[in-house]
Formats: sequence, C-alpha cells, structure tokens
Amino acid sequence: MMGRRWQNFFASKLIILMSVYLLTTLLLYWIVGDDWERTAVVTEPVSMSQLLPERVDIQQDFTSAMDNIEQIVLVPHLSVTDETKTITLSIFDQDALLLAQNVDAETLVSDKENKIKLDPMITNVKDHVLTLRITQPEETGISFWAGNTVNAGKFDVAVQTSGLQVDGEACEGELVLSVIGHDLLQAKRWFWPVAMAVLIVAVIIICMAHFQQLRGRKTRLTMIAAVFQRYRYLLKQLVVRDFRVKYKSTSLGMVWSLLNPLLTMLVYLFVFSTLFRSDIDNFPVYLISGIVIYSYFSEATNLGMASIVGNSALITKVYMPKMIYPLSKVLSSAINFCLSMIPLGIVMMLTGVTIHRSILLLPLVVVFLIVFSFGVSLILATLNVFFRDTQFLWSVLLMMLNFLTPVFYPESIIPHQFLTVYHMNPLYQIIYFMRTIIIHGVSPTPATYLYCILSCGVTLLIGIWIFRKQQDRFIFYL
Repeated sequence: MMGRRWQNFFASKLIILMSVYLLTTLLLYWIVGDDWERTAVVTEPVSMSQLLPERVDIQQDFTSAMDNIEQIVLVPHLSVTDETKTITLSIFDQDALLLAQNVDAETLVSDKENKIKLDPMITNVKDHVLTLRITQPEETGISFWAGNTVNAGKFDVAVQTSGLQVDGEACEGELVLSVIGHDLLQAKRWFWPVAMAVLIVAVIIICMAHFQQLRGRKTRLTMIAAVFQRYRYLLKQLVVRDFRVKYKSTSLGMVWSLLNPLLTMLVYLFVFSTLFRSDIDNFPVYLISGIVIYSYFSEATNLGMASIVGNSALITKVYMPKMIYPLSKVLSSAINFCLSMIPLGIVMMLTGVTIHRSILLLPLVVVFLIVFSFGVSLILATLNVFFRDTQFLWSVLLMMLNFLTPVFYPESIIPHQFLTVYHMNPLYQIIYFMRTIIIHGVSPTPATYLYCILSCGVTLLIGIWIFRKQQDRFIFYL
C-alpha cells in the first residue's frame, strides 16, 4: 500500500514538473520565436577622415554579410544652394540593377549619419559583391565623407568596402558606408524538437534515479536532492544572516543596494560621456546594465572566496556540506542584484526605453550570472584555503576583468583581430545578453544562449570538481 502511494506521489510530482517545463517552453517560444527566425544586423562604417570633392558620380563596391538589406547609412556634407534637387542611389549586383531610388537633398543632415530606407529592401544578397552608385546633378552642393579606419563591433565588419571611384577615377580610402538589415535564421524550426529532446532526456534521468532509489541504491541526483532537502533551512538562515550583516551598522541600510549602481553610473557618466556617448545608443542604460552585472560578480566572488576561511570555527565543530557556505554568499549577493534592478528600471523610464516582451528573459540573465559566479566562487574558496594570497591576486584580476569587459566603453574600440578572444569572456556574453533584451528589445541569437549555457555550466562543473576533491583537506589548513 505504501509503495503504491509512493508511486502515485512520484507520478504526480513528475507530471507537475513536466507541466511547468512545457508552460515555460511555450512562454520562451512566444518571446524568442520571431527573433530566432531572423536577426537584425547593423554594420560598422569606416571612420570619417576625408571629404570627397563635389562630383557628379561616386561609386563604391561593398560585400554584405547579411541576407537582406533594409537601409543604407551615408554621411553627406551639405553646402546646398538648391534644396529642391535630388540625388539618385543605385545598387547593382554585377550588371543587374537591384535598386534605383531618389533622395531629396532637404531630407539630408550635414556631417551626420543619414539612414536611408530602401524601398523595396534588397533580398538574398548574402556575400554578394554589390556596387553602390551615387549620381547627382551638377552644383548640388553635396559631397560625402570617406575614411580608411575600420571600426569592428559585435557583428565584426559585415560590410567590406573596396574600389572607391569618383567620376570614374580611382580614389584613395573608402566611402563612409554602413548597412542595416537582417540575417535569416533556421533556429526557429529546431526549437520544439530540441525542447522535446531535453524533456525526454530529463524524464529518463529522473525515472532512472527513482527506480534506483526503490532498489536501495543512491544516485548522485537523489543524493543532491536529499542534501538540499535536509539543509535548505540552514541555507536560508545563512543567506538571511549574510544579507542582514552587510547593512547592520549603516544608516541607510538596504537603500545602499539602490544607491550604489546609481552613484557609480553617475560617476562613469560624468567621466566618459564626452568620450563614448556619440558611439553608444542610450549610454545611461548601457552603462548601468554593465555596472549591476559586474558589481554582483565582484561582490559574490569576493564573499564566496572568503566563505570557507571566514567560517572556519563553524566548519571545525559542526558537520554540514561545506559547499553551503559559498552558495549562501552567492545567493545573498543575488538579493542585492535583484534590488539593483530597481534603479535600472528607473533609468530606463527616464531615458524613454521601450519595454518589449524580451524583458521577460531577465530571469535567464540572473540564472546565468548566479551559476557562473558560484562556479568561480568554488574555485576561489578552495584556492584561498591553501593560498591566502588568492584574495590579493583576485583583486588585481577583477580590475583587469573590469577593463576587459565593455562595462563603460563601446566594444567597437577593440581591434578586429582580438574580437574572437574578447567574446570568449563569459561575463561579456552575459552583459551582451542583458543589453540586447533591454536596449534593443529583441532576443539574442541561439549562439549567445548556447555560449552562456556552456560557459556557465562548465565553470560550475569545474568548480564543483575542484571543491569536492579538496574539501576533506580544508580542516588541516583552517
């Protein structure tokens, strides 16, 4: 009778877990479905360094690494005497004319990036060598900026320009040209097959663990569940204690969780806005989103690193899983991180950021950040037991990481040849994930999800392996 009740209890729990998973998957599909069908691409132009002479005909070859082109971005210089005149933009694919469009001179802004919408947009031109031709009547008073230094951003250089000609004669440099469009993705069609495969694998693992438990055998999954069930009250008390101790002797208390990111943002904004603001859309939100993530990572890893040594008196007298101590530090810092979302929301409202459904992906950012910080904290806590100099070395590494992560500067200043290594930073990927869903209002590409899952998961597994391998020796060094 008891066995049957236990089986019914297990089946009901499994059904609840499957239902929660399916509902979560449906919500995720509603958020990311359209964005995984196609992804927006904005290319970076060469920097402005020379002004082309006023001529009748300008021709520039370029290669676009995107499927469809929706807008052309040019930087004209106007000394217009007759604003009723027009220029003609033509785009060729070898000898085939793809587009011919007139642009009124009065719609152009001098010495600024002008986004010219293509009507209709150009489709299916990925990796095609195209030719942009600008023709205009004589004495329009319109010239265009050129340059020779390439800025490389998140999407590298999606436009490779070559062969600038002015009135049929070759000219040094390249036209300041960028394009806006999108790539077509095939990820949407794989969403449900992958989601169902994950569900099936998870159900098989849970059922196998259940049947092993019925036979009196313990699996790692059941052991972890038992430890969590037994010590979750203690973990809760440690998290509450750590959170209270942080603000115990302060006058403002938890208000500092709101003030810290705001004050830090104001300092950075005052110092760097004149240098970088022209290159970054919505710089205040860009800045504070990077600050709150980096600040959490710094705080969580510093506290986690000292968690074993700091609780040495308790560890040597009372038995409990030692992993609870760094975990409690990471979770207590997560409370501060969640509170710091309030000033982020305030800055978003003040700067007029439009709220999209992609904002619902914020819990994923929190999960990625906690998992990554916990993995790093386990490694640091282990090292700090045997080498107390770890705390000083980590402070130096954190400072280096601050400058290797685009918290307050645009990534376009990073040289193109270093971008691959630069993007391997898990903290960069988490910050990029957060800015994409908040500032741009879209879901990141599947590649970003995969990188965050792998980098955070591998870091956690390495941390657990190192910690478990050395934890029995802690007592000899405390």
